[in-house]
Amino acid sequence: MNLLFRIIFACLFGLVGLLIGREISLAIHWPEETSRLELNAIPALGLLVGIVLSPFIARGFERAVSAVEENVARRNPAEAWSAALGLIAGLVVAFLIRDIFSSFALMPRVGPMISFVTNVLVTLFCAYFGMRLGLRQRLSWWSRGAAYSSEAAPKLLDTSVIVDGRVLMRNRELLTMDEAKVLSEAREHGDRLAAAID
Repeated sequence: MNLLFRIIFACLFGLVGLLIGREISLAIHWPEETSRLELNAIPALGLLVGIVLSPFIARGFERAVSAVEENVARRNPAEAWSAALGLIAGLVVAFLIRDIFSSFALMPRVGPMISFVTNVLVTLFCAYFGMRLGLRQRLSWWSRGAAYSSEAAPKLLDTSVIVDGRVLMRNRELLTMDEAKVLSEAREHGDRLAAAID
């Protein structure tokens, strides 16, 4: 992975660890005589844990992105567009229903965290469901032209037969032998064989 991305991941997850450590530190009821150094120990520990874990998270992120890229590369354009439109529809639905879970934020102490986690889970579920639904439905109109009304896209069928670089058949017509002559010789051999059997 690129050094710049490693630095970005280290900064991002270091910041996340710092913020989580700060929230934990604020949630603890410290005695009055606690020094400022002791108050900042948990956020600093969260910062270090975030920085240490960032390479593992970055590798997992890179694997996930590679898997998505390979999956998209194997699909035809109609499927990719269908999945993208389904994903967008799922995100729109998640945005529209997020207010249903906003009342969790009013709960004391852990309410904002529950609200955040619920919003993330609902967004991920709606996005995944929309993408899967888009893949299942497939935009059939995308893969066929306006002039075609059948379900399948038109296909080009090449009827040429090439062996060792020589064209033997083009447009269902043999080029290397006389078909009428071959058929008459086959009839003669068939007649002789029938006569020999009788």
